[in-house]
Amino acid sequence: MILNLRKMKNRHYIILLLLSVFASACSDKFINFTPPSINSAEGFFNTKEGVDQAVIGAYNGLQEVEASNFAELMNEERSDNVWTPSVVSSYNDLSVQKFLVSSSEPFLDDAWSDTYDVIHRCNLVLENIGSVSFSDTTLKSQYIGQMEFIRALMYFDLVRYFGGVPLVTKSVTPEEATKIKRATVQETYNLIINDLKDAINRLPKTYAGADIGRATKYSAEGLLGRVYVAMGGYPLKAPMWSAAKGLFEDIISSGQFQFLPTYAGVFNLANENGPQCVFYVQFKAGANDVGNPIPTRNADNDVNPSTFPFGGSPDAPIVSQDLIDSYEPGDVRYAHDIRLKWVNKSGDTVSNLPTIQKFAQGTPAKASDWDINWPVIRYGDVLMMYAECLNELGYDPNGQAMQILNMVRTRAGLPSKTPAEIPNQQAFRAAMEEERRHEFVGENFRWNDLVRTDMAFDTMKHFLGEFGMGNNLKSRDQYLYPIPLQVLEVNPSMSQNPGY
Repeated sequence: MILNLRKMKNRHYIILLLLSVFASACSDKFINFTPPSINSAEGFFNTKEGVDQAVIGAYNGLQEVEASNFAELMNEERSDNVWTPSVVSSYNDLSVQKFLVSSSEPFLDDAWSDTYDVIHRCNLVLENIGSVSFSDTTLKSQYIGQMEFIRALMYFDLVRYFGGVPLVTKSVTPEEATKIKRATVQETYNLIINDLKDAINRLPKTYAGADIGRATKYSAEGLLGRVYVAMGGYPLKAPMWSAAKGLFEDIISSGQFQFLPTYAGVFNLANENGPQCVFYVQFKAGANDVGNPIPTRNADNDVNPSTFPFGGSPDAPIVSQDLIDSYEPGDVRYAHDIRLKWVNKSGDTVSNLPTIQKFAQGTPAKASDWDINWPVIRYGDVLMMYAECLNELGYDPNGQAMQILNMVRTRAGLPSKTPAEIPNQQAFRAAMEEERRHEFVGENFRWNDLVRTDMAFDTMKHFLGEFGMGNNLKSRDQYLYPIPLQVLEVNPSMSQNPGY
């Protein structure tokens, strides 16, 4: 992607125009799962080229979901990494950070409808591809696997945001859509697992040329491993560690990936789609508005355009003092990831509003139009999840899990941990969680890591307490977001999450 991202992204607006014909008819925000013109859908899915365009349309939809305002808000800004009590964002009223979310929040509608829109794109391909003639049946199977991978990724996002959700695997009429009940959390995970298992069997290990960036077998294994790790934690606490371990071992033993020697190298544009990439959402600056918006969004709105290209955004998350204080001396990730000082539009240096800068690589074509791809699964995460699996299956003070933890620390410029410092399984869990906080800051991991380890309640209770808001967090029901009010109004078969 390269997919032909040069080519793919130039025709992105055509694909979205074609698919938008199928995508809306019911309400402004609630996703309608049925094409208003079945004939139009049948006319579009009658050639291999049409299928390929629709597949690319699903990939492009990932740009609107994985690198969205709501993804950053509901993951990174929900955690102790970010705190903006005195800054008013144009996108939200800070209810997410203060744990005062109501079901009427606009970002919840965006998260629901945009994610289901991508699911809908995948379903259109999956239910129509069978009737399309392919001279290369392997390619046809790969397309199916790619759509299963993306659909699984979308449902994985949804189940962590909302719990069990409606499972829609084909087009339905507007009337049918208003009667679909919620699945359970386990049923939602079952769909995700089934999609990914089938995708693993269909997807190739690598791509070449213009197809680089599509989901591979290892992308699907990495995502399924992450799913199993999540299931091993709160709330399911399912014994999935061995299954996850085997998937990660296959990625590690493939020889296709590399733990880059420097942390900065992971984000260097020269290494795009390189050996650290298991699956990244592709972006291309200067190509019909399909550049990455995150570097601009993470810069303060008052940043001087002469020092930061085209200026920043009113939605910039402000890094918490808690995160800043948590870095060990000498951690190279600190200076790389955090913009501690910046020049405002008046020419003054600002040092009390630190922001995230790790993705501001290269020069954008315009505001919110950067070339850098967005990491969904990078190799360092695979190694660290693998280490977690090893520890859960049996603590070893001198084992591979400890070696991986120290490999990450060494690259960060930190001394290795010793068995005396990490004497047992619980101590390793805590050390790995802290290491993940600094390794993946700004990558929308922190909140989900806190939830699956069931550290979120105590961590955020303490964090909010520093601002006199500890009582806002009342129970673990708040690990999930409320089902959007508009969804409940459109679909009377839906039920609200406890606590809302």
